[in-house]
Amino acid sequence: MTSAAPTPAAPTAAAPTPAVPAAGDLAPDRVFDDRYRAIDARDRRFDGQFVTAVRTTRIYCRPSCPARTPRRENVTFYRTSAAAHEAGYRACKRCLPEAVPGTPDWNVTHDVAARAMRLIADGLVDREGVGGLARRLGYSERHLGRVLTAELGAGPLALARAQRAQTARTLVTSSDLSFAQIAFASGFGSIRQFNDTVAAVFATTPSELRAARRTTAPRPTPSDTPVPSDTPPPSDTPPPSDTPPPSDTPPPNRWLSAVAPPGSRDSTGSAAGTTGSARRTDPTTPSDDQDRPLTVDLTLPLREPFDAAGVFGWLAARALPGIEIVETSEIAETSETVETSEIVETTETVKTATSAAGTSTGPNYRYARTVALPHGPSAIDVRWLPDASAGRKFVLRLHLASLADLPAAVARTRRLFDLDADPTAVDTALARDPHLAGSVSATPGIRVPGAVDPHEMVVRAMVGQQISVAAARTHLTRLSEAGTRVDVGVPGLDRLFPDPAQVAEHAPARLTGPRRRIDAVAATAAALADGSLAVTSAEDPAAMRAALLDRPGIGPWTADYLVMRVLGDPDVLLASDVALRTGAKTLGLPDPRGRGASYDTRSDTRSDTRSGTRHDTLPAPYADWAPWRSYASMHLWRAASPATPRPFTPRPDSPQPAAPQPTAAGTKENP
Repeated sequence: MTSAAPTPAAPTAAAPTPAVPAAGDLAPDRVFDDRYRAIDARDRRFDGQFVTAVRTTRIYCRPSCPARTPRRENVTFYRTSAAAHEAGYRACKRCLPEAVPGTPDWNVTHDVAARAMRLIADGLVDREGVGGLARRLGYSERHLGRVLTAELGAGPLALARAQRAQTARTLVTSSDLSFAQIAFASGFGSIRQFNDTVAAVFATTPSELRAARRTTAPRPTPSDTPVPSDTPPPSDTPPPSDTPPPSDTPPPNRWLSAVAPPGSRDSTGSAAGTTGSARRTDPTTPSDDQDRPLTVDLTLPLREPFDAAGVFGWLAARALPGIEIVETSEIAETSETVETSEIVETTETVKTATSAAGTSTGPNYRYARTVALPHGPSAIDVRWLPDASAGRKFVLRLHLASLADLPAAVARTRRLFDLDADPTAVDTALARDPHLAGSVSATPGIRVPGAVDPHEMVVRAMVGQQISVAAARTHLTRLSEAGTRVDVGVPGLDRLFPDPAQVAEHAPARLTGPRRRIDAVAATAAALADGSLAVTSAEDPAAMRAALLDRPGIGPWTADYLVMRVLGDPDVLLASDVALRTGAKTLGLPDPRGRGASYDTRSDTRSDTRSGTRHDTLPAPYADWAPWRSYASMHLWRAASPATPRPFTPRPDSPQPAAPQPTAAGTKENP
């Protein structure tokens, strides 16, 4: 029997599913056996959590690859595709192991490897190099390379290269962008580097990838999960050229923010800026075309079930005018009195998706917002379209100031909607508790919304302390007027959320309430602006929590809430939250603070290195929910929500309210 790969191939924390326990808890042979059973069963739950390399073919696959299961002695498991690349394997053309959701390990664990992977996914290495990554993590480049190689089987450059290859494959197979645009959007320094990497990782050329896509999937709507054939294209189908654009093409730095001029032809032969899935919003004005956002459509993979009603409802209740838009196709069909305030805009109705038989497959949801990306203001526009016949699920339209921001936009969208979660593992663990079993059954696949902008989330959390969701939204709406005005090409979106410097300047005049709280918001924003307070998606949880608690006006609830939302920590229980305790009481659970606890937020001083709520101090059964107590919190918040009309409609098979936000008076949960 072949032993497991020399690199740790299993999650370092609690196993995401019962079938693949943590490597640290089991002997190597047991880990290998569990993974081999997973690939033999072609279990899609494990896609993205490890890859299977076959020594006889020198190919690596996702666990659910439909090909014949290889012999045990020919198999090696790797934790990342980059490790397989480094070992000399190429990606399977049949199962496309790169086109899968990300692993939930980076949220379960917060070690150096997990934090590095978040920053690499956000494109930091492409923007600042390995030196920038090392500085963010507080290590030397040499030591960081040793740590990542030991933990993940590949160094930072190899991991970034794998990320670029995945982005490039997605754009080649799902858009009509020229290869020059794709090369620079993916982070490559040259078209030759792009061609060489595609050939090394996928054993094909960009032209062959695109030709296979057109032969097997001629749909006008792009997908992030195409299944191209290994058969070469017919002889009468001329493949696109791999050569750089003609001599009148702008230099590489302009490719980062522009497509070819209107009327010209790109390397695919398509009219640039007019058709396909990447185009300028208005290519009819050549003089200002370079200043208009570039639109790119993608379909992001995720693990189902996905509680779309819950996560979109959560965002709808907190949407700020001009910054966010939330819509559903079934608002008018379910209630005569629909909330049509300026907070939740419904200017564009999305038609209900239907299957091939003509029956509705569920409501359609839309969420759009502005976001400040490294190269300029942009917008994300998400639609949940459950139409299996069209192969579309979670559709993302990006309005980008620069193609170089595409990886960062995708990574932040995935964090916001918690798309890398393992819902089967979460639901299985929480359903063991009889108090939660009914809620889990009614709402499978619940998600914990993340944050696209950590600094914005800090401000939202501080403003929302000890007031209701509606009241906090009113305060934040006034504050948002100080945001920079932008044109991102999406009707209804006209400003960015104020950056920390703007919040520090305008909070005293625009916020109302206790002066100490307003001063605390302004002072914290100033600390974020000057860098003396670091809050990012890749911080160490204990260090970030300690730094937040040192700030006036921030207590354990706010610090833990930010650990949950900004870092995506799946194991945070806000024991002092009023709405959470109301939901616990509704479900027949004891007070999560234990006997004799005070209702004062700051009285809860229990802490550990992760989230501030120690397993051994919580009453039963809360301690048994680890490591998924953030998801349990969502169930408790939902149980506390009154069954009143919402902008969103509950799913027909769920008796629970669609929006999980609490509205009880005095709740501190908001942003």
